Amino acid sequence: MLADAETIAIIYEVLCQLGLDDFIIQLNNRKILNGIAEFAQIPDSMKFNLYRGIDKFERDGPEGVEQYLLGKGVEQTSVNKVLEAITWSGESAAVFQEVRAKLASSSQAIEGADELEEIISYAEYMGVPSSHYMIDLTLARGLDYYTGPISEMKIQGIEIGSVTGGGRYDELIGL
Repeated sequence: MLADAETIAIIYEVLCQLGLDDFIIQLNNRKILNGIAEFAQIPDSMKFNLYRGIDKFERDGPEGVEQYLLGKGVEQTSVNKVLEAITWSGESAAVFQEVRAKLASSSQAIEGADELEEIISYAEYMGVPSSHYMIDLTLARGLDYYTGPISEMKIQGIEIGSVTGGGRYDELIGL
């Protein structure tokens, strides 16, 4: 997690050095998304569709995510649970509390929350202020080989999409 935090700290420093100060680093973890899939009773065979649907949230809103998932054959009750989970928001501590309370049966989700807390701790130690990052459970990143923390950095008030993004993909070499 130290390497992931260092990447975030470097990006923070680069954006600051470029004179940008109104940006946000969005953080999530594929393990939390896997926990959401368990919570919503999404079968493993449909997780890729789940990630793709969640990834549409910023552009298409909850209605777009709902229509996408329903169109892929996800049951309405599962879609409702997904929409509930991805909109847990607020300060990092509040999001982690929701994840731990509502996804308690998912060891993966708990591990993902622990990893993000560790990353945040390191990043803050490296000088990244809490005003420049947020936990965003709608961040899914479209590639299915991510295995852990994921991030995107966006400049506020400008519609250009993400400036940087990436994540952990521990098993990519094996693939």
